[in-house]
Amino acid sequence: MAPAPLALATCDGDVITIESAGSRVEELVRPLVLAVGGWAVAAAYPMDGTALAGCLVPSTVSRALAAGSATERERFAPWRPKRLCRGRITAVEQAPDTMHDEGSGAARGFLDAAALPSRPTSVVISEAEGLRRRFRLEAHNEVLLALGDGAVVAAAPDQILILSAADGSVVDVERAVPGAEVEVVVIEAAPPWHTRDGRALARMGVPALMERNGGGPW
Repeated sequence: MAPAPLALATCDGDVITIESAGSRVEELVRPLVLAVGGWAVAAAYPMDGTALAGCLVPSTVSRALAAGSATERERFAPWRPKRLCRGRITAVEQAPDTMHDEGSGAARGFLDAAALPSRPTSVVISEAEGLRRRFRLEAHNEVLLALGDGAVVAAAPDQILILSAADGSVVDVERAVPGAEVEVVVIEAAPPWHTRDGRALARMGVPALMERNGGGPW
């Protein structure tokens, strides 16, 4: 079923309608959502109740409303986030444009298969307390893998977030800059993502990142 046409509504009252081939929806929607503050409400294709019941994650709307009405760090309480580290971003590295060239081999195949519009990005964070480890976050659209001193500490399908240390707001990968004080937290994915089928789907973008970092449990 094609994801388009679809409509987006932003918190500022903007309404955006997108009519495009299904393969380009992600490429078009992601920069739009980033431009309006990182979130929007989408109305997509219709679905009957039976199909909807089979793919819904219960209570997500209620939890989102509860988080939105909370203040400061209490807004994250419904998701029970686990903090991985607090520190300063020391480097942000992006894959060169040659990753998209015909001769880039396995990387080219990964990008084509995943159909992800962004470039692979690495965010390096120096921990400011505790063991003072060096964390490396590997991202492609989202943060897919977190390494602490080279060891895997979190990975998809769990959600890995970069938060501003100042106010707890989410820092998008595209807006991460050296010198920023941040916290890295992980939120466990809904149980269906930890089934065999769910992990197979989440694993799509992880092998290339693991290969770049010497392998891992995937």
